[in-house]
Amino acid sequence: MRTFALLYNLSCGTSRRAQTRLQRLRHAFRARGVELRPYSTSTPRCASAVVRGAIAGGCEAILAAGGDGTFNDLLQATMLHADSLPVGIVPFGSGNVLSRDIGLSGDVARIAQDLVGATPTKVPVGLLSSRLASGATVSRYFTVAAGIGADARVICGVSLAWKKRLGINAYYAEAARQLLFSPDPLPLFRVQYDDIQSGERRQETVSQVIVERVGYFSGPLLKKNGTDPLRSKVFRLVLFKTQRRATYLRYGLQLLARQFGGAPSPIGNVEVVQATTVICDPLPGTAATDVLTEVDGELVGNLPAELRFAPQSIRLLMPRRRRESN
Repeated sequence: MRTFALLYNLSCGTSRRAQTRLQRLRHAFRARGVELRPYSTSTPRCASAVVRGAIAGGCEAILAAGGDGTFNDLLQATMLHADSLPVGIVPFGSGNVLSRDIGLSGDVARIAQDLVGATPTKVPVGLLSSRLASGATVSRYFTVAAGIGADARVICGVSLAWKKRLGINAYYAEAARQLLFSPDPLPLFRVQYDDIQSGERRQETVSQVIVERVGYFSGPLLKKNGTDPLRSKVFRLVLFKTQRRATYLRYGLQLLARQFGGAPSPIGNVEVVQATTVICDPLPGTAATDVLTEVDGELVGNLPAELRFAPQSIRLLMPRRRRESN
């Protein structure tokens, strides 16, 4: 029988409901000839030990059962091992942007079927280097998106209890709270990048930039054009060149509407561009700690920050229908 390692987040794997769901998942995989070897984790260091153990134990692949944050922990560990296993995601978390982007959803039987039949696909990985308040530099890999500015403030304000109760809607609720009731202005900073379309070095003053590897955040602004950002070595940048809260509220409403089939529409002072490297710096006279950075829903640090592609890719278990549709 084939064997996959299963890494699951303790925060979503300790309740009776979660344990039942994990047992159903193991039964679904076993029915398809794959034994899941479960490991619980709460830190990236635990994930690294799991990856080493899975490789030594002869596992064929390793799955992260949780949300984008749990997969991000697995990603950090995977990138530390040159001969790492193929990786996959089981969407059991509050934010499941990656799984939705690759078309992985449904009940545990459907998820098991898709992952057992998946072919490992090379996917480029982003790397954010950011500054801590202490002055030290920290780096973190990402597969979904990195956020610099307003969205990182939102993530900082979302409690674990609300994430468990509301799922991804907890982020929308916190964003609305900050935009409607916070008196603090959205701090501005400078972003520099090489525009792929024009070939020019551009510089903008923004209150937020989303550097994405999927089509989720640019979706409310762009029509589908058949491209697959996840498999290309190009970042999509969503630039918010404004401090107006009404612009953010309109974008959030379009993001929600997009999930229910809403049509994309341009928003003034919000631009989507493509780049391979991005540099973010504080403006003269402003504090670097005023602007936060995050990747895949996990806080990282402050400005200055640099984003580029990692030298190595991961091998992601992608459902066959997703591969065939692109």
